[in-house]
Amino acid sequence: MTTAVTAVDDLTGYQAIPEIERECRRASFAPPPDLTLSEWADQFRMLSSENSPEAGRWHTSRVPYLKEIMDCCSDPDVERLIFMKSARVGATDGLINNLIGFHMHLQPAPIMVVQPTEEDAKGWSKEHLAPMIRDTPALKGKVTESGRRDSGNTIQQKHFPGGFLVAVGSNSASGFRRRSIKILLYDEVDGYGTSARSNSSKNEGDPISLGMKRSQNFWDRFILEASSPTIKGESRIENDYELSDQRRYHVPCPHCGYEQVLKWRNFKYEDNDPTTIHYVCGAISKEGELLEGCGKAIDESKKGWMVERGRWIPKYPGRRIVGFHIWQAYSLLTSWVRIAEEWLEINGDNERLQVFINTVLGETFSEDKEDHDPDSFMARREDYRDEVPVGVGVLTAGVDVQGDRLEYSVWGYGAGEESWLIKHETLWGDPGGADVWEQLDLALFKKKWRHGTGATLHIQCVCVDSGGHNTDEVYRYSARRRKRNVFAIKGVSTPGAAAVGKITKRKGGARLVPLGTEAIKDTLIKSRLKISVAGPKYMHFPMVDQEYFKQLTAEVQKFRYVNKRPVRYWKKRYERNEALDCAVYAYAALALLGPVRDNLGKIADSHQPPPEEPKKKPAKKRKASKWVGRWK
Repeated sequence: MTTAVTAVDDLTGYQAIPEIERECRRASFAPPPDLTLSEWADQFRMLSSENSPEAGRWHTSRVPYLKEIMDCCSDPDVERLIFMKSARVGATDGLINNLIGFHMHLQPAPIMVVQPTEEDAKGWSKEHLAPMIRDTPALKGKVTESGRRDSGNTIQQKHFPGGFLVAVGSNSASGFRRRSIKILLYDEVDGYGTSARSNSSKNEGDPISLGMKRSQNFWDRFILEASSPTIKGESRIENDYELSDQRRYHVPCPHCGYEQVLKWRNFKYEDNDPTTIHYVCGAISKEGELLEGCGKAIDESKKGWMVERGRWIPKYPGRRIVGFHIWQAYSLLTSWVRIAEEWLEINGDNERLQVFINTVLGETFSEDKEDHDPDSFMARREDYRDEVPVGVGVLTAGVDVQGDRLEYSVWGYGAGEESWLIKHETLWGDPGGADVWEQLDLALFKKKWRHGTGATLHIQCVCVDSGGHNTDEVYRYSARRRKRNVFAIKGVSTPGAAAVGKITKRKGGARLVPLGTEAIKDTLIKSRLKISVAGPKYMHFPMVDQEYFKQLTAEVQKFRYVNKRPVRYWKKRYERNEALDCAVYAYAALALLGPVRDNLGKIADSHQPPPEEPKKKPAKKRKASKWVGRWK
């Protein structure tokens, strides 16, 4: 077989090139196909069985409402897109994963994916990114296997021809350094903290702003923010959506053609039976009056027809930022019956209601104002007659360490863990020196605590914070006072962490205790501070000032999503919270006493003086008989 040879190019003088080789070169330098993101996904993307109920080829027709959002992601005229959504609408696979595959295949670029935490970033890479690269033929071979020494790839960093992808946690400032990023993808932004932190635990600023700076070198950058919303007024995704053109998906009524946004209040069912659910066409007032539409019932069998014919309509056309909002009622991946079942399961539970509103309706939750008012506690103060009131069985203390002082609280506990604040004091001085620690010794251990019964009590256990300032000094102090039950503690804010963790040894014999501060704050703030009648678990306060109560109630519980799960956390509403920290540490000290905690009532009774025995009347002296001695 002879190979076809082209004529010599007289203008260039290049030698003739075989036809087959010339075709190969032409193909290698050919421009990539001109496809939108939805077209690319339909042609190339494969869904993996690990994270999709419908493994196999991607079909945009299964999520019609995502088509316009996807195509905006590949539109060079769109710089920033906001997607506020519920769960189960295909956002991760439909936007983030498809967009990454599109750029890996056709338009290589530096890409950054920001998850709420480093652990979330690793989990997303292993559970979503890796299966997509493995199962999508167009992406095979684009990323060198991370097991090879020369690959340069890790779980959080992937290199491919012409670009790279890095997955970072919003809580890690180091992930945003030293990189220029063209495609910036923020996932579950309502799960981000207020500030990224460096390795030295310094706050370095808002993670979204840090990421934005990484993309400033690219005139054609693209930025996506996607998330389920959380709390009204605190939701990042809602705040940014309100800056956008605010597009909502309108679907036609199969009876009258009226275009409308699906609303939860239009769904009806009979006798609490979810299987009877249907949608009522039209705009309905809060009083139930039909304002527009035909008012006819629409069965769920018509949902697919409606969603396929829907369209996005912006509230503020012309705004530079593009924004979309959608919720589960549109999804072909779930049913209206399932939504009704979730609604009926709430049964008055406020936390379940919030999860439903955030993850099903895709809307923010307005919290009931149950936060403690510092002023309300002023009326609860008591003028103790004695330094340690009758009823107290055990004394413990919590010490908070600041850069220029120590603050401590002494708490007394009695039957049923009824508690009394005995003293809260600030000791000014440098915790790096010895003077302020000597003051603490005088305040806690060299003082006689007078009980109302006249007995003298001693502090049984002390917890000193080692997680912030002067850790080594805290270790030294607690090591030298092991016999007095002094422990170094470090707060652990991980959701679900035990109130008091396993004790470990540190420098010089110090005992370090990890504290589940979230759990203890739940106990004190959400439960015990709400008890208004003296008795078991009630908290008594002496005549302290208003500043103390501000600090004690300085934190309120909020809600965010971590790894797609709703998680509550405590957030400061007042800068100073030392009184709360000291109360938490003193309560932890009580827990460390073990069996003593279970016998507080008996111990309190032991301080009572023994009951006085009734005085006996003196015996009457018998008169000697007048016959005594007569017989001698």
